[in-house]
Amino acid sequence: MNYEFEETELFFYIVESLSYEDVLRMVRLSNRIRAACKQRAHEIAQEREWRDDYEHHNQRHYHRHRYSVDYDDGPVVEREIQYESRHPGRCYRH
Repeated sequence: MNYEFEETELFFYIVESLSYEDVLRMVRLSNRIRAACKQRAHEIAQEREWRDDYEHHNQRHYHRHRYSVDYDDGPVVEREIQYESRHPGRCYRH
């Protein structure tokens, strides 16, 4: 647009007086720049969310999942029965 201006940290000061159409073009340009910055910030947030979600779902677990269907967690009862060959009718339980 080739206008003489002064720049500060927060603003641009245009030295010349502008017509209404020129001001309108600058406002539209400023709005497009703001919209592009907002869109890019939204894209960055989506990329970050996707990355965090991907990393969360792909973490390796070092333990096996136990399912109650696969395992019988009831009490285990062990019995030992001994038969003596001298007395065929007798047995002892320990």
